[in-house]
Amino acid sequence: MFRIKKSQMAAFDEASLEDFEDDTVVHVKTHFPNHDRILGESRIRKVIRYGIRRAHHHGLTTERSMCLYVTLMLMLGSNFDVDLQLPWAATILSDDALKPQSARVDRLTETAMEHLDRVAGTDNLHLNRALFRMRRGLPRIAAQPLVEGVGFSESMLIHFGDLFPRKYDTVGEHHVRLALQHGMGTAGRYGLTTDRDLAVYTSFVFVLGTAFDGDPQLTAITDVLTEDAAIDPRPKADRLCEKAMSFLEMWLPQV
Repeated sequence: MFRIKKSQMAAFDEASLEDFEDDTVVHVKTHFPNHDRILGESRIRKVIRYGIRRAHHHGLTTERSMCLYVTLMLMLGSNFDVDLQLPWAATILSDDALKPQSARVDRLTETAMEHLDRVAGTDNLHLNRALFRMRRGLPRIAAQPLVEGVGFSESMLIHFGDLFPRKYDTVGEHHVRLALQHGMGTAGRYGLTTDRDLAVYTSFVFVLGTAFDGDPQLTAITDVLTEDAAIDPRPKADRLCEKAMSFLEMWLPQV
């Protein structure tokens, strides 16, 4: 038999991943034209590399499994596997009974598509309506986060139900509350502490996912979270809203 060094094997693996990345870029350009238009190829490649790492973390290593995983990232958010509003994802990905890996990724894809059918609707009808409502409603929520007669958490649940009722009903109040609590806890990392700050941040948590702040698809919004205040001294909530409005404007003309 003939043997090769580990360094040579690593080079073969790297070349294979480069081919996979190139093929997946073509897949995104073909099937996700909005992502291609808005993110651009450089950002898409970063998303794909991120997806490869996340897929490998879950033991998904075949080209088919990785491609399906990246595809789900584009539809559910790059960190859908840790999203508290999608508990079924983590359950399926950690289910040792689902072997081989094709069984796991098939179950994941099937469950995700059922979820998206309910939440996004045919031709993304419900999702698009939610994005329009967010464009209109986010400034209103920022201006007046508290609903008369109730506290902050209950006020935000009311706002969430108004923004995206299909998602609220599908995810269920229990998991929406978990997402809200998570958002209220993590917002402090970025110096967001007032009711207004928390209202803006947790609205993103609800609509975009509990780990939206680490999503490479959303850097057009999230870069402001770690931006030096010397660059733009305005309140961070204002800058977040402005970035979100610009991001939504790029999507909505196409819907």
